Amino acid sequence: MAARQDWRVGAVSWTARDWRQFSALMLMALAAIPLTAIMAASLWIVHLYPRNHYAFWLGQSAAALIALDLIGLSAILGRRTFKIRVGDKELDMTGEDAERVLSTGDAA
Repeated sequence: MAARQDWRVGAVSWTARDWRQFSALMLMALAAIPLTAIMAASLWIVHLYPRNHYAFWLGQSAAALIALDLIGLSAILGRRTFKIRVGDKELDMTGEDAERVLSTGDAA
């Protein structure tokens, strides 16, 4: 019987935080697909029947949800940076350091 190869050999293992970020990114990206279809359908209905205000507000609601989705995506993918200045002391953190300081309060 041949030895079974480990599929993770040579691969970088992801932390739990990486998996949470990846799943949030995928779910938010996939959520925009049906919202876009709903918005397109409601715009088409408004084009055919201009007095249909229900379809208009459905399209507006879908557009608002897409905007919220894009804001969430930017929060997931965006840089985490902060700067604090107290007197002549300044603390400037970026990326993983900023997350560590914000979560644990450890500035060392």
